[in-house]
Amino acid sequence: MERRLPIIFLLLLFSFVLAGQTPLPQTEGAENLLRIEVWSLLETEPGREIEPSDIFYEHSVNELKKLAPFILEGMIFGWDFSYTPSDSQRNVQEYFEFTPKSTLPKNDDRLSFKDPRIENERFYVWLEYARSPVMLAQKKAWDSVVYPKISGTGRGRVSDGTAGIITAYEQALKQAVRSYAQGIERNKPKEIQGAVLLIKTPRLYIDSGFYTADLDFFLQVGKIIPYTLY
Repeated sequence: MERRLPIIFLLLLFSFVLAGQTPLPQTEGAENLLRIEVWSLLETEPGREIEPSDIFYEHSVNELKKLAPFILEGMIFGWDFSYTPSDSQRNVQEYFEFTPKSTLPKNDDRLSFKDPRIENERFYVWLEYARSPVMLAQKKAWDSVVYPKISGTGRGRVSDGTAGIITAYEQALKQAVRSYAQGIERNKPKEIQGAVLLIKTPRLYIDSGFYTADLDFFLQVGKIIPYTLY
Protein backbone atom coordinates (compact mmCIF):
# COMPACT_ATOMS: atom_id res chain seq x y z
CA MET A 1 0.00 0.00 0.00
CA GLU A 2 2.94 2.35 0.67
CA ARG A 3 4.05 1.97 -2.95
CA ARG A 4 0.57 2.30 -4.42
CA LEU A 5 -0.15 5.64 -2.78
CA PRO A 6 2.43 7.60 -4.83
CA ILE A 7 1.16 5.96 -8.02
CA ILE A 8 -2.44 6.90 -7.27
CA PHE A 9 -1.33 10.42 -6.42
CA LEU A 10 0.52 10.75 -9.72
CA LEU A 11 -2.40 9.57 -11.82
CA LEU A 12 -4.74 11.96 -10.03
CA LEU A 13 -2.30 14.82 -10.50
CA PHE A 14 -1.89 13.97 -14.17
CA SER A 15 -5.66 14.07 -14.64
CA PHE A 16 -5.85 17.39 -12.81
CA VAL A 17 -3.03 19.06 -14.75
CA LEU A 18 -4.49 18.00 -18.09
CA ALA A 19 -8.10 18.63 -17.14
CA GLY A 20 -8.27 21.43 -19.68
CA GLN A 21 -7.63 19.05 -22.57
CA THR A 22 -10.70 18.42 -24.70
CA PRO A 23 -11.50 15.13 -26.43
CA LEU A 24 -10.46 14.60 -30.03
CA PRO A 25 -13.04 15.85 -32.55
CA GLN A 26 -15.40 12.99 -33.20
CA THR A 27 -15.59 13.85 -36.89
CA GLU A 28 -11.89 13.09 -37.46
CA GLY A 29 -11.16 9.80 -39.19
CA ALA A 30 -8.55 7.24 -38.23
CA GLU A 31 -6.31 8.46 -41.08
CA ASN A 32 -6.02 11.84 -39.36
CA LEU A 33 -5.01 10.45 -35.98
CA LEU A 34 -1.33 10.50 -35.01
CA ARG A 35 -0.61 8.38 -31.94
CA ILE A 36 2.79 7.87 -30.29
CA GLU A 37 3.96 6.82 -26.82
CA VAL A 38 6.38 8.99 -24.83
CA TRP A 39 7.78 8.80 -21.30
CA SER A 40 9.40 10.87 -18.60
CA LEU A 41 11.49 9.84 -15.61
CA LEU A 42 9.70 9.96 -12.27
CA GLU A 43 12.87 11.03 -10.48
CA THR A 44 15.54 13.56 -11.33
CA GLU A 45 17.90 11.89 -8.84
CA PRO A 46 18.19 8.10 -9.31
CA GLY A 47 17.67 6.15 -6.10
CA ARG A 48 15.86 8.90 -4.23
CA GLU A 49 12.77 7.84 -2.28
CA ILE A 50 9.59 9.38 -3.67
CA GLU A 51 6.91 10.72 -1.33
CA PRO A 52 3.30 11.46 -2.34
CA SER A 53 3.84 15.19 -1.86
CA ASP A 54 7.08 15.24 -3.85
CA ILE A 55 7.29 17.77 -6.70
CA PHE A 56 8.87 15.13 -8.96
CA TYR A 57 5.35 14.05 -9.92
CA GLU A 58 4.51 17.48 -11.25
CA HIS A 59 7.97 17.61 -12.82
CA SER A 60 7.27 14.45 -14.85
CA VAL A 61 3.97 15.79 -16.17
CA ASN A 62 5.44 19.17 -17.07
CA GLU A 63 8.35 17.53 -18.90
CA LEU A 64 5.91 15.59 -21.08
CA LYS A 65 3.87 18.70 -21.80
CA LYS A 66 7.03 20.43 -23.07
CA LEU A 67 8.22 17.42 -25.06
CA ALA A 68 4.92 16.65 -26.82
CA PRO A 69 4.72 19.76 -29.08
CA PHE A 70 8.39 19.42 -30.06
CA ILE A 71 7.97 15.83 -31.28
CA LEU A 72 4.61 16.44 -32.93
CA GLU A 73 5.89 19.47 -34.85
CA GLY A 74 8.64 17.28 -36.29
CA MET A 75 6.13 14.59 -37.31
CA ILE A 76 3.35 16.86 -38.58
CA PHE A 77 5.14 19.83 -40.17
CA GLY A 78 8.78 18.77 -40.34
CA TRP A 79 11.94 20.74 -39.56
CA ASP A 80 13.94 23.05 -41.80
CA PHE A 81 17.69 22.72 -41.38
CA SER A 82 20.99 24.22 -42.42
CA TYR A 83 24.18 22.19 -42.23
CA THR A 84 27.78 23.33 -42.79
CA PRO A 85 30.34 20.50 -42.79
CA SER A 86 33.63 21.08 -41.03
CA ASP A 87 36.62 21.77 -43.29
CA SER A 88 40.04 21.95 -41.67
CA GLN A 89 41.74 23.20 -44.83
CA ARG A 90 39.41 26.20 -44.97
CA ASN A 91 39.30 26.61 -41.19
CA VAL A 92 35.54 26.04 -41.19
CA GLN A 93 33.82 24.55 -38.14
CA GLU A 94 30.81 22.27 -38.39
CA TYR A 95 27.53 24.11 -37.90
CA PHE A 96 23.98 22.84 -37.69
CA GLU A 97 20.63 24.40 -36.88
CA PHE A 98 17.01 23.35 -37.30
CA THR A 99 13.63 24.99 -36.77
CA PRO A 100 10.04 23.75 -37.10
CA LYS A 101 8.36 24.60 -40.38
CA SER A 102 5.34 25.53 -38.30
CA THR A 103 4.35 25.36 -34.63
CA LEU A 104 1.34 24.05 -32.73
CA PRO A 105 -0.85 26.55 -30.87
CA LYS A 106 -0.58 26.71 -27.11
CA ASN A 107 -3.22 24.56 -25.35
CA ASP A 108 -4.04 22.90 -28.67
CA ASP A 109 -7.40 21.13 -28.33
CA ARG A 110 -6.39 18.62 -31.01
CA LEU A 111 -3.80 17.15 -28.62
CA SER A 112 -4.84 14.58 -26.04
CA PHE A 113 -2.88 12.54 -23.48
CA LYS A 114 -4.17 8.99 -23.11
CA ASP A 115 -3.62 5.83 -21.06
CA PRO A 116 -1.02 6.93 -18.49
CA ARG A 117 0.95 4.17 -16.80
CA ILE A 118 3.99 3.76 -14.57
CA GLU A 119 6.70 1.23 -15.33
CA ASN A 120 10.33 0.95 -14.22
CA GLU A 121 10.29 4.38 -12.54
CA ARG A 122 9.02 6.01 -15.73
CA PHE A 123 5.74 7.69 -16.49
CA TYR A 124 4.38 6.67 -19.91
CA VAL A 125 1.54 8.27 -21.84
CA TRP A 126 0.12 8.06 -25.35
CA LEU A 127 -0.02 11.29 -27.33
CA GLU A 128 -2.94 11.51 -29.72
CA TYR A 129 -3.19 14.32 -32.25
CA ALA A 130 -6.02 14.78 -34.75
CA ARG A 131 -4.59 16.37 -37.88
CA SER A 132 -6.60 19.13 -39.52
CA PRO A 133 -7.45 18.80 -43.25
CA VAL A 134 -4.52 21.11 -44.04
CA MET A 135 -2.15 18.97 -41.98
CA LEU A 136 -3.44 15.82 -43.65
CA ALA A 137 -2.82 17.40 -47.07
CA GLN A 138 0.75 18.15 -46.00
CA LYS A 139 1.22 14.52 -44.97
CA LYS A 140 -0.08 13.33 -48.33
CA ALA A 141 2.32 15.71 -50.08
CA TRP A 142 5.25 14.09 -48.24
CA ASP A 143 3.86 10.63 -49.04
CA SER A 144 3.39 11.42 -52.74
CA VAL A 145 7.12 11.84 -53.41
CA VAL A 146 9.79 9.20 -52.94
CA TYR A 147 12.07 11.11 -50.59
CA PRO A 148 15.29 9.48 -49.40
CA LYS A 149 15.13 8.05 -45.90
CA ILE A 150 17.93 8.97 -43.51
CA SER A 151 18.65 7.80 -39.97
CA GLY A 152 20.78 8.98 -37.09
CA THR A 153 21.55 8.50 -33.40
CA GLY A 154 22.13 11.30 -30.91
CA ARG A 155 22.79 11.75 -27.19
CA GLY A 156 21.92 14.31 -24.52
CA ARG A 157 22.50 14.38 -20.78
CA VAL A 158 19.75 12.93 -18.58
CA SER A 159 20.52 15.61 -15.99
CA ASP A 160 19.31 18.23 -18.51
CA GLY A 161 15.76 16.85 -18.53
CA THR A 162 13.71 17.63 -21.63
CA ALA A 163 16.55 19.81 -22.94
CA GLY A 164 18.70 16.67 -22.96
CA ILE A 165 16.12 14.84 -25.08
CA ILE A 166 15.94 17.73 -27.54
CA THR A 167 19.75 17.72 -27.74
CA ALA A 168 19.66 13.99 -28.52
CA TYR A 169 17.16 14.66 -31.32
CA GLU A 170 19.29 17.46 -32.73
CA GLN A 171 22.42 15.32 -32.68
CA ALA A 172 20.56 12.44 -34.36
CA LEU A 173 19.31 14.74 -37.11
CA LYS A 174 22.76 16.24 -37.65
CA GLN A 175 24.33 12.79 -37.87
CA ALA A 176 21.70 11.70 -40.40
CA VAL A 177 22.25 14.77 -42.61
CA ARG A 178 26.04 14.47 -42.30
CA SER A 179 25.99 10.82 -43.41
CA TYR A 180 23.76 11.67 -46.35
CA ALA A 181 26.03 14.55 -47.43
CA GLN A 182 29.11 12.33 -47.31
CA GLY A 183 27.42 9.85 -49.59
CA ILE A 184 26.22 12.14 -52.38
CA GLU A 185 28.92 14.79 -52.79
CA ARG A 186 32.36 14.04 -54.21
CA ASN A 187 33.54 17.49 -53.12
CA LYS A 188 32.57 18.70 -49.67
CA PRO A 189 29.78 21.30 -49.98
CA LYS A 190 29.85 24.66 -48.25
CA GLU A 191 26.31 24.26 -46.96
CA ILE A 192 23.25 22.02 -47.30
CA GLN A 193 19.76 23.42 -46.77
CA GLY A 194 16.60 21.36 -46.68
CA ALA A 195 13.79 19.89 -44.61
CA VAL A 196 13.07 16.61 -42.87
CA LEU A 197 9.95 14.88 -41.63
CA LEU A 198 10.28 12.76 -38.51
CA ILE A 199 8.80 9.33 -39.23
CA LYS A 200 7.89 6.32 -37.12
CA THR A 201 7.73 6.41 -33.33
CA PRO A 202 11.05 7.81 -32.09
CA ARG A 203 13.13 5.36 -30.05
CA LEU A 204 14.48 6.88 -26.85
CA TYR A 205 16.45 5.11 -24.13
CA ILE A 206 19.04 5.84 -21.44
CA ASP A 207 22.66 4.73 -21.75
CA SER A 208 25.35 5.66 -19.19
CA GLY A 209 23.61 8.84 -18.02
CA PHE A 210 22.62 9.99 -21.51
CA TYR A 211 19.33 10.03 -23.36
CA THR A 212 19.93 8.24 -26.66
CA ALA A 213 17.58 8.81 -29.58
CA ASP A 214 17.39 6.64 -32.72
CA LEU A 215 15.46 8.61 -35.35
CA ASP A 216 14.32 8.14 -38.94
CA PHE A 217 13.47 10.94 -41.36
CA PHE A 218 12.32 11.66 -44.88
CA LEU A 219 14.76 14.14 -46.41
CA GLN A 220 13.90 16.95 -48.80
CA VAL A 221 17.06 18.61 -50.09
CA GLY A 222 16.43 22.26 -50.86
CA LYS A 223 19.87 23.53 -51.87
CA ILE A 224 23.45 22.29 -51.91
CA ILE A 225 25.84 25.24 -51.96
CA PRO A 226 29.37 24.44 -53.24
CA TYR A 227 32.51 26.35 -52.45
CA THR A 228 33.21 28.92 -55.15
CA LEU A 229 36.45 28.28 -57.03
CA TYR A 230 38.71 31.25 -57.66
